[in-house]
Amino acid sequence: MSPLAKRKLLSCLLALALICLTALPAFAHPGRTDSSGGHNDNIHGGYHWHDANGNAISSPPSSGSSSGSPSGSGSSSSLKSTASSPILIYATSLTLTKATAKKIYVGDTFELACKYPPNVTDISLSWTISDESIVEQIAAERFKALAAGKVTVRVEDAYSKKTASIELEIFTVVVESVALELSQEVFLPGDKADCAVTILPYNASDKTYTLTSSDSEIIKITGNAIECLKPGEAVITAQAADGCTAEIAVTVTSIKVESVVLKLANTTFNPGDSTEFTVTILPVDATDQSYDVFSSNSEVVQVDGGSIQCLAEGEAVITVVADGQRAEVSVTVKKVNVAAILAITCGSLALVGGIVALSIVGAKKVRIKREEKLQALIQRILAETDKKKRKELLRQIPEMQRRKEVAQQLKEKDEAEKKMVANGKKTERQERMRKIIGLRPKTK
Repeated sequence: MSPLAKRKLLSCLLALALICLTALPAFAHPGRTDSSGGHNDNIHGGYHWHDANGNAISSPPSSGSSSGSPSGSGSSSSLKSTASSPILIYATSLTLTKATAKKIYVGDTFELACKYPPNVTDISLSWTISDESIVEQIAAERFKALAAGKVTVRVEDAYSKKTASIELEIFTVVVESVALELSQEVFLPGDKADCAVTILPYNASDKTYTLTSSDSEIIKITGNAIECLKPGEAVITAQAADGCTAEIAVTVTSIKVESVVLKLANTTFNPGDSTEFTVTILPVDATDQSYDVFSSNSEVVQVDGGSIQCLAEGEAVITVVADGQRAEVSVTVKKVNVAAILAITCGSLALVGGIVALSIVGAKKVRIKREEKLQALIQRILAETDKKKRKELLRQIPEMQRRKEVAQQLKEKDEAEKKMVANGKKTERQERMRKIIGLRPKTK
């Protein structure tokens, strides 16, 4: 290589080294500085300038500053074109705090405040909860306590990847008192009533309770309802889950029997007769409906269940006792004069026979007249051609079976008339055809 070529090569290398040295400050920041003194951030995006201390600013520095803001006519257009591209500033730290210093109880709704530097322009927060059975998120920074316990809430910025967390303790609202109410405290057997149980305070964490009866044979409890079974006293207790209780003493009283009524169909009988009796206890809703019946002379009249048996001639008093109340009926058992009864019976039978004979003759005449009228009505229906009038006349037949029979006769009559008309038309057509083809008409 000639000395001249060597000198040219060396000059080129020196020029290249000088260019690299002058361009090095521009590439020290992620983004090339343009003629206006600003540049784009190649990592975070956005156009900005730097002040004398190297801090990023969103507008060009004042004239004469070290940042070398452009001057001349070209500077105004450059400023206008870059003003719409603000710098993106991300969070350098996150802090998570409760919005209130009060304790958080089960059922409360509360807020958590996430704080970050005020100049941050871009942030995207996501929340996580260590135990969602204790706390649930219902809005961006709003939460609800579901159960007692400790839980950690964590927040993270999607851009800067900064995080913050806070540990919370959810407290239980303790039951302070229980109130138990019934519509009344005195009931009758068979009565039912609902218990009203109130747990205080109203925001208690556990508002469950149980109802018990001190004597389940007197008062039975099903759910929130009591059922009174028999007279007596019992204590109803409502107990909250944490042990608080309330009690009501309940009395189940009875309705006393005021009177009793004994009825027999007759008071005079023959030996060997038997009859039933009825006992009515008043009032009808008396608690004790039981009673006892006995005879004062069991050799004359004997009580057998709900009836009495007359055994021999004599007298006896039938007595019924119910809850201390009594009712009596005197019964006489004696033989009856059979001959007198037969004479009376024969006379009665003769009289009855005469009445029956007269009744039969009269009834027969009535039936004959009724049948004559019915036959006349049927003939009128069969002769009637107007179907509407037929229906009206058919409704006048009192017996449904006869009405169906007449309707069937009408149907058969109408079908026969239709056939006759059809046969007449057919014969007339045939005669016309015979004339057309030159045959003699058929003679009858």
